[in-house]
Amino acid sequence: MGLQRNPFSFQVEFSSKSPWRPAPAKVPDTTAPFPKGYSAVPIFASEQTAALRLCIVVRTAAGPVGGFFIHLRDMPETMVFLGCIADAGGYVHDWIELWLQNPNSSGASLHRFWEYSSNRLLDERWIQRAGIMAQLDRASVIQLAATPTHPLPIFFNISMTEPVNPMEKGASTPWELCTDDALLEQHGLPPYSHSLARYLYLRGGQPPFLPATVNAPESASTAKLQEVLGSLVPFNPWCGMMMARKFAPLSLEAHLGVLSGVPWKGLEHGEKIVRLGGVYRTLQDAEAIQHGDAHLFVGKRGRAGRLVETFYLKLDLLAQAFRLVHDFVQAEQLPFLNLTAESFRVTLAETGPTLPWLWTAKVLLAVPGSAVALPVQAGDTHYFSSREMSVASIYRPAVASRILEGTGSVKIGQVAVADGNLTIEGTLSTQERIAATEKDLLSIGLMLAPGRVELHGHLAPIADGMERSFRTLPMQFPEAFSTALRSTEGVSFPDVSFGTLPSVSSPCDLYSLGVLGLRSLLVNEASTLPEVLGELLNLAQAAANREEKKLDLRERIRATVATDPRWLASLGPERLLTAGQVSPGEASAYLPLDLWWDAMATLIPCLTAASADAQCADLGDAPPQQLEAVFQPTIQALDKLLAHVRSYLFIDTKHNLEMNALVQGALKRHEEETAGKKA
Repeated sequence: MGLQRNPFSFQVEFSSKSPWRPAPAKVPDTTAPFPKGYSAVPIFASEQTAALRLCIVVRTAAGPVGGFFIHLRDMPETMVFLGCIADAGGYVHDWIELWLQNPNSSGASLHRFWEYSSNRLLDERWIQRAGIMAQLDRASVIQLAATPTHPLPIFFNISMTEPVNPMEKGASTPWELCTDDALLEQHGLPPYSHSLARYLYLRGGQPPFLPATVNAPESASTAKLQEVLGSLVPFNPWCGMMMARKFAPLSLEAHLGVLSGVPWKGLEHGEKIVRLGGVYRTLQDAEAIQHGDAHLFVGKRGRAGRLVETFYLKLDLLAQAFRLVHDFVQAEQLPFLNLTAESFRVTLAETGPTLPWLWTAKVLLAVPGSAVALPVQAGDTHYFSSREMSVASIYRPAVASRILEGTGSVKIGQVAVADGNLTIEGTLSTQERIAATEKDLLSIGLMLAPGRVELHGHLAPIADGMERSFRTLPMQFPEAFSTALRSTEGVSFPDVSFGTLPSVSSPCDLYSLGVLGLRSLLVNEASTLPEVLGELLNLAQAAANREEKKLDLRERIRATVATDPRWLASLGPERLLTAGQVSPGEASAYLPLDLWWDAMATLIPCLTAASADAQCADLGDAPPQQLEAVFQPTIQALDKLLAHVRSYLFIDTKHNLEMNALVQGALKRHEEETAGKKA
C-alpha cells in the first residue's frame, strides 16, 4: 500500500493483491448491453462521427420473419420502429421509437363520408399531431429538425453498417422527394399535393422520376427505383416525415400482467426475443417482482400487501390513461374513436433504493386518434368519421351496424327556402334495413341537370326499416343547383346512392376507457373481458332497478352486492392477481370491499348508452368545443379513490396505536395537572 499527497487531496492506492482490499460487492447487472445479433446504425450519414447518434436498431442478418428492422407497430399513416441514442463507444443512453410517415397505408375509407387523402393532408395532419405530442409531453419527444420537413430518402448498404444517401452517377446532388406539382404534371404524373403518389428526382427536374410509393402511376419519364438504386436496403424511400420519441418498452397489457404476477419475456421480433437491459431485465423473474423490495413497497407483507398495492397501481395506470386522452382531445378537439389497450404503452424509470420500480410507471400514448372532422355541421353538432368505426371491437360500442352504404329510390316531398338556405323533405326506400338513428348523419347523392349534388340530413325515427322519411340540413347551393332542387318537389329518383354515419364523439372514447378499466381490474387467466363486461352491465342494471333510486350509485351498488353473493363471486377483487394467488375469501378480507365497489361505481357511468347511470345519454353527447369535458368527472372520481386506497395501503396500525397511547397519556397528565392546580 502506498500513499500519494498533493496540495488539494489525499488518495490511497491499494494493491490488487492486498489482503486488506475488500471483496467487490455483487451488484446486479442493470446496464444496457446491446442485444446479441443486433446493432445500432445511425439514421443520418452526417452523424457517423458524432458523439451522440440517433440510430435505428437493425438485425445483423435479416430473419425470415422479422427482416432487418424491429417493427414495433403500425398505425394509419404511420410505422414505428425501435431505435436508440448511442455514443461513439456504442453505449445505449436511451431507447427510442422512430415514427415514420407512411403514405402507403392511407387512402379512401370504407364509406362515403371520408374524404380522399392526399400528401398535402397527410403532411398537415402529421405536423399538427407532432406539435400536440410535443406540447403535451415535451420530455418524451426528440425534435429532429427546427421545423418538420421531409428528409432525404434513407437507404442502408447491404451490410447494414451505415446509411446511404444515394446519388445518380455523375450527379452532384442526392435523390430527393419531388413536391413540385407543375413539374410532375408536365411529365404525366399525378401532383404531389392532390394524390398519395410520391416520386424521387434529382434537383433540376430531368427524368427519370422514381416511384417511391406503392401503386404510384408510371410513365415514360419514370424508372424502377430498385433498378436504379440496386441492392440498397430501403428504410424511408418515400421521404416520410419522421419523429423520435422515448421508447416505452411495455405494452399496457404486458405491464398489467407484470402487476398481476406474470413475467415479461421481452420484445418479440419475428422468431427472436429482444431483451432490454436495466430495470426491464428484472421483469423476467415473477418471484422477485412479487416478493422483492425493488418492485413493490409491501411485497414482503405477502398476498394481502400485494393485492392492495396492485389495486392502487392499476388504478393509477387508468387515471394516467384518462388524463392522456383528456389532454389530447382538449388540444385537438377531435375524439379518438379507436381507443383500445394497444393505444397505450408503459415506461419505467431507474431509481434509487427508496422507490420501487413499478411505482415509476409512466403511461404514454402509443396510437393517436384516427377521427377526422367532417365538413358538415347541424347547429352545435359536429360529425366525425374514423375507419375503425366499421370494425367491431370489445372496446367500442356497437355502431358498425349503423354504417351503411347502398342504393335506393328517393322521392322528394317538399323543398323549403329560408334565408337563402334550402331544406328538403322526402322518403328513402331501399332493400337494405336502415339501422341508423334520427341523430345519425344521412348523405344522399342526386344527379341533376347542372351535375351531381350531395345532400346531408337526418332520418325520421324508425317506422319501417326499409323506408324512412328524411329531412336535410339547411344548405346553400350555387344558383343553378338551387333552381334545379326547387323543381324536384314530387319527383322520384331511382338508384340513388346514399350512406349513413353514426353520430359519435368523445363519449365513445369514454366508453372505451371504461372497458379498459374493466380489463385492468377484472381480467386474468380465469376471466375474459366480454364476460366481465356483461356481468358489470348486469350489476349496473340491478342497481338501477332498486327502489332507492335517489341514492348515490355507490350506495345502490353496495346495497345490491350485500344481498346477493353472486356479484362477489363474478366481480371480486381476487382477479387483480393471477388466478390462484388469492382466494375470493382472502381477497375480501385483505381489501376493503367498499373501496372495490366504489371502483366499479366509477366505471359504470363511463359505459355510454349502456346503463341508466351512464354519464352521457348517447355517443354524440359531448359539449361543443369542449369534447374533453366528458372525462373530467371520472378523473375526479379516480383521484378521490386513489387517495383513499393510498391511505389504506400505507396505514401502520401498530404505529397508530402507539401514537394514540402517547396522546391519551398526555391528555391524562394534563387533566391531572389541571385538577391539581384547581385543588
